[in-house]
Amino acid sequence: MAHHQPKQLAILCKSLQHPKIDIFIHIDKHANNIDFTSAIKEYKYKLISKSIFVKWGGFSIVQSIINSYQEILASGTYDYICNISGQDLPIQPLDNLLEFLSMHKGDEFIENIPSNSEHPWWIENSIRVKKFSFINLNFPGKYRLENIINKITPERSLKNNYIFSGNSGWFCLTSNAVEWIIATYKQDRSYNRFFKYVWGADEIYFSTILYNSFFKSKMKGNLVFTQWNTLNRLHPQLLTLDTFDELIQSRKFFARKFDLASDSQIIIKIVNHISKNNA
Repeated sequence: MAHHQPKQLAILCKSLQHPKIDIFIHIDKHANNIDFTSAIKEYKYKLISKSIFVKWGGFSIVQSIINSYQEILASGTYDYICNISGQDLPIQPLDNLLEFLSMHKGDEFIENIPSNSEHPWWIENSIRVKKFSFINLNFPGKYRLENIINKITPERSLKNNYIFSGNSGWFCLTSNAVEWIIATYKQDRSYNRFFKYVWGADEIYFSTILYNSFFKSKMKGNLVFTQWNTLNRLHPQLLTLDTFDELIQSRKFFARKFDLASDSQIIIKIVNHISKNNA
């Protein structure tokens, strides 16, 4: 999922070239498509044709992932589908990732922190599902109305006593899990309607579907190394050269978030590290 930094996306595409891996790219409709396709023209990839305007924190992120899942499943058969951002990078050789997924075939690599736990993330973020968010609406004074509605209405809840689950919007799932998610999206309109009033829905939407199904026992946490910004915990910390040892030792397979303009040296060092270990 990419929305800026075409040159950085080209580095990511190059690092993911492998005969057993296909790359699908959703380019945000806010971005200039030509800038991206020009930057990545020498690499093997497929564009998601049904791209949309993505709004940070909005349900459009969920929609873009669902659209991508549908096109990917229609194009071929895959053991796993991993969604990452255009500012991520693999931090291990791809053969390591493929071997790991083969050894753990059937597991779902998605965060699965339940809302009925005392986990700090839910203590901090439970308001997302208890209160209405009008981020997806578009009219003057919407946040004033949001405040009024939340003062006079009871806490929100999902039907069927669903337990919320989540913590991350990046995951690596089997095709079976993806098919289950798509079926839920198509069949359960009330579920979608609920999450259209949740801020940052993507971090909870997918995990909650799987957590309240027979996939629950297969959920193992994600494969992405992330450091959270201590000042603004809604954003991941940009990874810099001094985090190289920590992220390599993390045993994760991807890391985020990188910025070519802020620190190109960490990106170069990771690319060189992987190339050396691939040799």
